[in-house]
Order: sequence, then C-alpha cells, then structure tokens
Amino acid sequence: MSGNKIIPALSVLALLSAGCSKEHAIRQGEGKDFIGKCPSSAKAGETVVFTTASIADGEFSVYLRNGPEVKEIAWDTYSFVMPDNDVEIVIQVHVYPDGS
Repeated sequence: MSGNKIIPALSVLALLSAGCSKEHAIRQGEGKDFIGKCPSSAKAGETVVFTTASIADGEFSVYLRNGPEVKEIAWDTYSFVMPDNDVEIVIQVHVYPDGS
C-alpha cells in the first residue's frame, strides 16, 4: 500500500519541476539602442547578464519593468535574477548639459 503513495508524490514533483523550467521573454524597451548583448529569454531563477553601450557625455539608469532590481556587476555589464514572468529592460539616458 505504501507503494501507491510514492507514485502520486513523484507525479507532483515532476509537475512542479516542469513549471519551474518555463522560459520567459526578456524584451528591450525604452533605450534599447543602448543595450548590447542580451538574451531574449530565460528561465525563472536564472541569472541574466547583459551589456550596455557607454556614453561619453552622460549616464543612464537601468531597470526592469515587471522585474527585480538590476545590479551593475562590471563596467557596462548588468545582471538580474529572472522572475517567473516576462520582463522589459528599460534604459533612461541622462545627458549632461554642455558635456560636463
């Protein structure tokens, strides 16, 4: 009788692990011209790394719509942990007046 309990438990585990491996879209929104290498999708829980272009006369803010905080891990290189939904990378450019 204990053998019957194992099969449903294994089925539940298989369903849970299958749901965790779903790929979600990574879209490029505002400021997409400043995004360099970036995957178009990732699985929930994966660390996503993407690069950005450099700008000489300003700086920019990088964030995700519908996602967690983006961390700068190196010059022009950012990362985030993919949530269990689609996200959009947004870059807002701030140009210094008179190049200062």
